Amino acid sequence: MTRQWLAKIWPALLAVLLAGAVFLIFYRPPPPTAPPEPGYTIPRTVRYGFVVQNTTALPLKDVRFWARAPLRQTATQRCVKVDASHPFQVESESPGDQVLAFVFDTLPPLATKVVTVTAGLALSESPNRTTEDRIEEFLQPAPFIEADHRKIRELADQLKNQKSTNPGREIFNWITRHVQNASFRKNSAGALTVLRQGAGDCTEQAFLFVALCRAVGIPSRPVGGYLCESDSVLSPNGYHNWAEFYHEGRWRIADPFYRVFDNGGGRYVAMRIVRPADAAPLAGMARFRVSTPQAVARMGG
Repeated sequence: MTRQWLAKIWPALLAVLLAGAVFLIFYRPPPPTAPPEPGYTIPRTVRYGFVVQNTTALPLKDVRFWARAPLRQTATQRCVKVDASHPFQVESESPGDQVLAFVFDTLPPLATKVVTVTAGLALSESPNRTTEDRIEEFLQPAPFIEADHRKIRELADQLKNQKSTNPGREIFNWITRHVQNASFRKNSAGALTVLRQGAGDCTEQAFLFVALCRAVGIPSRPVGGYLCESDSVLSPNGYHNWAEFYHEGRWRIADPFYRVFDNGGGRYVAMRIVRPADAAPLAGMARFRVSTPQAVARMGG
């Protein structure tokens, strides 16, 4: 019985052994691959709201309300999903922008609409490479960014002559040593005023950093948004401005006000990049806008 059983299975056994031998002889493990590009591995959810109100005793027709959502992608951020309490369309007047457009057919007398937005994000501590086809615009002077002014250029040349491999670091260090933090001002001053006064809020220090970078040929731009250590409900008082500069093929964060340089990307939620070439109607909108003066809007619904 045993010999008959062996005779039956022996051909199958032999085939398996031969296949294994061939595999061992000819198999070569694949060569090791380079480590993957650092990704957007930090999940974050942000929520925020607005109240849109009819201030008159008459109904308002076709009221339009626009609100910014997080940028689609930066070196440290991807916006995965956006939901809202009311139907909306996404408008994009600059690369990466997401402006949510809401239309209320009728807003009754003295009535209010509460609009809430929820955005799902993926953030990264370290900057990733991104596609950028308009980088030259971030080298030009602009309102509040007087990169071509003599005093800005003189200081920029001094800092550039430090022979640093990263002039952006020298500019950042100079601002943190010589410019004091000031409280928020509704009407921001430009880079030149901050340089002369030696003090500025977050927006103004970002302007000065950007102006000095552009003066030495480093693409740089102001960015607006929020700092979020975890999932957050955004408040109007939490809005913050910082800068990004382009170094070694990546946009990197520089936040002189909070003394952050090229790190901490997992905390920064970007809503807006200030682009000097933008002339579109919503390009200058910081956070939100309503279409008619008979209606008002505020954040914090």
